[in-house]
Amino acid sequence: MAIKKAPAFQFYAADYLADEHVQLMTLEEEGVYIRLLAYCWREGSIPADPKALSRLCKGASPEAISIVTDRFISMDNDAQRLTHPRLNEEREKQENWSQKNAVNGRKSGKARRDKKLQAERSFNESTNESRTKTNSSFASSSSSSSLNTNTPLSARAAPEFPATEELWIDGEPPPGLPMLAYARGLMENCFIPQDITIQQAVAAGIGAYGKEHAMAHHLATAELTKLARDALEQGESLNRWWFTDRKWVKKNGNGSRVEAKMAEIRRKRAEEADD
Repeated sequence: MAIKKAPAFQFYAADYLADEHVQLMTLEEEGVYIRLLAYCWREGSIPADPKALSRLCKGASPEAISIVTDRFISMDNDAQRLTHPRLNEEREKQENWSQKNAVNGRKSGKARRDKKLQAERSFNESTNESRTKTNSSFASSSSSSSLNTNTPLSARAAPEFPATEELWIDGEPPPGLPMLAYARGLMENCFIPQDITIQQAVAAGIGAYGKEHAMAHHLATAELTKLARDALEQGESLNRWWFTDRKWVKKNGNGSRVEAKMAEIRRKRAEEADD
């Protein structure tokens, strides 16, 4: 890939002012010198013809042109063009710097891409492992279900659910799983057809339930699963709106249904703790 020509060069003021040849120039000759340096940097070289140089310098005198061109040298491959040794050094330094930056930039970009790919691989491996654990946790309920998933949920017969301890590890879902994994488990336990739109709604419902009752996602999943199964037994339709609209909160004569269910859960846990 060709390196773009640099638009400017470093001008070292101290070196310029201390140069003996510059000190001996008149102001006209210095003006010619600076102008020809600029042309030489932009074009790579300047004409060797004094008349052409005079026109480039707005009609500078032949004496000024002669003195200034002594600071330039003929090009090796073209005697009709002049170049400047110090400018050539500066040009080479800039090209080397640009090439070094380009190489370092490619290395840095590759390192960032490799790091991103490694992070994605680790995430995918972790997600796959979580899904495997989740599928094994819910295997008993999903394999025992023979319901036709094409039948509307509201029209299904209320299934006989196994005890909670048979569905979860140590009585509740394992912590540390992705939210969608919890949603998938809840859907399998409640015989809800796997659909990404519904799965996202279930995940949102678990998050809302956990936030409402200040509990971790795996605990919120366990309790919301119990409420969803209870609603299914009573003939309710467990569609996406049941979760997004928080339909598990229903008032009856004894207060909030979810509060009653939670009270029952707390009572059972207290009894287990006493035992």
